Amino acid sequence: MSVLSLPKERNVTPLHAFIASMLASLREEGVLNYAIVTRAMENVGKKLLNIYSFSNNPKEAILEANRLLRFAEQLSVEEDTLHLYVKVTTRSCNICPKAVGGLELPGRLCPLVGFFSGITGLKPDLENTGREGGYCKIVLSKM
Repeated sequence: MSVLSLPKERNVTPLHAFIASMLASLREEGVLNYAIVTRAMENVGKKLLNIYSFSNNPKEAILEANRLLRFAEQLSVEEDTLHLYVKVTTRSCNICPKAVGGLELPGRLCPLVGFFSGITGLKPDLENTGREGGYCKIVLSKM
């Protein structure tokens, strides 16, 4: 898929492309890593929570934020007593620094992990978060 086909294929807005490309470029310049993105996006999540008053229910807050910001067309949230599991179909993520922003360096840089942590108050479980087949799984700990 070429970068020019992304708006049609994934419903990527210019703002989505800007965010993904900015993250990718900052990483390629060596001024950004996954830990910094996760922490910074947690702060962004907290700020947007104050502005938009997402639900106090973590699952609903993530779904509300996705409806508002249109991160992904195919995003689901499941939970058990200890964790919240966010699954994003990889091909539907509109702000992926790799697929949308063109990042070619190895490693993770997903901004959604920290953002969802910020709006829910849950701690990211980075060991269990990552890509699995055709989707990216974000695990947030309730403990």
